[in-house]
Amino acid sequence: MKTKTLLLLAGLLAGTSLVKATPITIPNFSFEGITTSISSPNGLSIATNTGPIGSWSAYAAGLAGLNSSIAANTASFFGAPAGADGSYIARITLPVGVGASAGLNQILTATFLPNSIYTLSFQLDGGTSVSLLAGSSLALDNNTTPVASLSGANLVSLLDGNGDFQTISLTYQTGNSPPSGNIGIEFDAASVAGVGGSIYFDNFQLGVTPTPEPSTYALCGVGLLLMTVERCRRRSSGKANTRSCTSP
Repeated sequence: MKTKTLLLLAGLLAGTSLVKATPITIPNFSFEGITTSISSPNGLSIATNTGPIGSWSAYAAGLAGLNSSIAANTASFFGAPAGADGSYIARITLPVGVGASAGLNQILTATFLPNSIYTLSFQLDGGTSVSLLAGSSLALDNNTTPVASLSGANLVSLLDGNGDFQTISLTYQTGNSPPSGNIGIEFDAASVAGVGGSIYFDNFQLGVTPTPEPSTYALCGVGLLLMTVERCRRRSSGKANTRSCTSP
């Protein structure tokens, strides 16, 4: 009885602890081979230009004198640090002042699974204008509706200030009834008063890890209970045998 219980418990615990994240495909996740630039219009009122950057949908908004842009090219072309993956990276440039913004998003073919943890990460370099990130956000979406995001001061606080690429991540956990739409990812940046410059990003990654269902924990609890009962039974049996051996 004890051996069977131990094997059951060990199997359950191994099954819950050795689960690894499964990667989800993000087309053009590191912008390799893409040379595209989108700039905001030169009008006298805030207007937006949109277009593709590979598989991404991108936009740049602003007005005359406060133009913004989003582009993909090699790190050497931008005069930026080497990319975290390959030679190509993406860049958002924003002017000093307010009213300008730029960003990109992509809706994937994958949908959310129940009882799972999603981890979205990318490589981010604040360049010489880390303060621009006060108006930036990374989001995991249900289609285009955010279900988890990291923005503003929370985003800035994750940077080490060394002026190079580093990994920024956010997580989202689904329940028994996950969102019904496709998974979307996006990164947006808006200009901040008194700050202008460029920020760089690269290598978007998304992984999913199933979480143990409540029934699994219940089975583990049953296994522990059976072990306790078995231990008590053995102790009681041992005491009884001792008494029978010492009786006159």
